[in-house]
Amino acid sequence: MADPYDRVWSIYNQMLLENMENRVIHNPLNEELRRYRAIENGDVQELERILQEENYDDRRGLLSPDSVRQEIDIGIVVTTYSRFAAAKGGVAPEACYCLSDATIQEMEKCRDVETIRHIYRSTELRYCMMVKEARHGKRKEPEGVGSQAVLHISHCKDYVFSHLTSRLTIGQIADAIGLEQNYLSALFRRQEGITLKQYILQEKVTLAKNMLAYSDYSYIEIANFLCFSSQSHLGEQFRRITGMTMRQYRNSHGREDFLKNVVDDEE
Repeated sequence: MADPYDRVWSIYNQMLLENMENRVIHNPLNEELRRYRAIENGDVQELERILQEENYDDRRGLLSPDSVRQEIDIGIVVTTYSRFAAAKGGVAPEACYCLSDATIQEMEKCRDVETIRHIYRSTELRYCMMVKEARHGKRKEPEGVGSQAVLHISHCKDYVFSHLTSRLTIGQIADAIGLEQNYLSALFRRQEGITLKQYILQEKVTLAKNMLAYSDYSYIEIANFLCFSSQSHLGEQFRRITGMTMRQYRNSHGREDFLKNVVDDEE
């Protein structure tokens, strides 16, 4: 029985010869690498420049004869390498996967090429901004951190992200990923430039921001969901980190279809 991959290899060779004959070339590899590095470094300004100035839409290869399917497939490729770049840049891997899944699901619903392109390019920028936020206050070159230590930090971030609705303690996290509590605390601060407790609080506030903007949960419901001791405690920490009250944030960032159903709670 013939190997199913033989057909792929045959198409590859035929395509390669035809492209050489017709002088057809794909996007410059360096352009993709520049986008990847901009996301990895959280350099939003550079990524915006690349997306505006380095336009190679006519050199993206043929993935499907259907223009909509073609754009979705390109979007999947772009979203996938953006996800890896963001994870490498310090964003919790689970957060990267969730954004990737949401982006692909939304593209699959679309039948308009420009809308699909808008979705995946917006996701590229969102990943880049997530890296920028994750790196806020972090040293660029943590000293003495090897690959195993980086893996520990990645596991730690994944655990935190998956348990933001719980009362997290450093001891609980350390036990879950198989490390000694003091070692984890020191390692996290050395690599991330903030304490693990500060990181947990920042991630909870980030989730609170998303809930304020994209849901009609009341303030007390958000506080309870994120396991804060009270609504006022969440409000205090939220204002300290964002410089805004929850009401101000919701009024300036909330979607209208959610805002009209929001309970007018006291902060």
